[in-house]
Order: sequence, then C-alpha cells, then structure tokens
Amino acid sequence: MVKVLGRYRPLALGALALLLTACPSTDGPGGGIDITSFAADPATVAAGQPVTLTWSVSGSPTSLTLEPGVGPVGGTSRTVTPAATTEYTLTASNSSGQSDTATTTVTVSGTPPPTTPPPPTG
Repeated sequence: MVKVLGRYRPLALGALALLLTACPSTDGPGGGIDITSFAADPATVAAGQPVTLTWSVSGSPTSLTLEPGVGPVGGTSRTVTPAATTEYTLTASNSSGQSDTATTTVTVSGTPPPTTPPPPTG
C-alpha cells in the first residue's frame, strides 16, 4: 500500500519494479567503486629520490589515472621521482561511470642532487 492524495492505494508490481530500478545498488558487479588506500613510501624524501605510490581499489575499476604528470596507470603501484613537494591524485572509474578520488602528498626536502656538467666541446 502507498499513500496517494491522502488515501492508501495498492502499489502495482510495475510501479514497485520502477521504484527499485530507479535506486540501483552500489554493491556487486557494476556497482560502486572505492579507493580503500592510497599512500606514499616514503612520504618524505630528498629532491630527486624515488617514492613508491601504492593503492588498493575495490569495485572492479576499468580505469586508473594518477596526476600530476603520470596519466593512466595499471596495477597497484607506481614509482615517481618528485622534484618538489607534490600532492598526487588517484582517480578510479568503473564501467558504470562511477568514480572515486584519493590524494597523498610527498614532501620533498633539501636541494636536488647535483647534475653532471656536460663534457667540454672543442
């Protein structure tokens, strides 16, 4: 029964099916997506030192993107070498068009390691 214009009326099965279809579940295949962890190891480095970013995603992601400067990624980790303190953003999307975003910051201290000068010409 459903209240319509102040009176209770029987709810037709077709209307119930429409109501359930309009409120899809976020569980199971094609359901929700969730970045359950996203971290940097180590979280603080000297300039020019490598850092491993790792993540875990539930909900069958079809696309993972890591920014800034990395782009599409696969698997569960990526090594980066930031020159300055950087906030990395991971975006996971699924085939239903749902997405989740997480961030982690790598703090860079000190100056970059010295570069080797080019050989003399001539």
